[in-house]
Amino acid sequence: MLLRVFGLVLVLAVALVVAPSLALAEEKGDVTREGTLVKTEKHTITVTFKFKEKEKDRTYDVVDKAKISCDGKECSLEELGKHKGATVKLTVRGDIKERKVVEISAKTK
Repeated sequence: MLLRVFGLVLVLAVALVVAPSLALAEEKGDVTREGTLVKTEKHTITVTFKFKEKEKDRTYDVVDKAKISCDGKECSLEELGKHKGATVKLTVRGDIKERKVVEISAKTK
């Protein structure tokens, strides 16, 4: 009986130590998301994402040297903005509060 209680306490202790570190790992680094282009502005992109049957628009800052492609060819953020409704794949970098887009790949056709 005592062994079972000790085992349970040990498992809970490990879970409390490991879980926060896993959450931090998700907040940092690159995240890739796919959605539908709403608009672009000078240094931002707004994309509609689907979350559990709901759609939500998100606006992200785009870094100056972001790699942007339209149908496999290099293009500018301004050119991409002409293709409202295009499917875009964003690579976002940074922590949860300061995420910036570093790469955009769009399918306009």
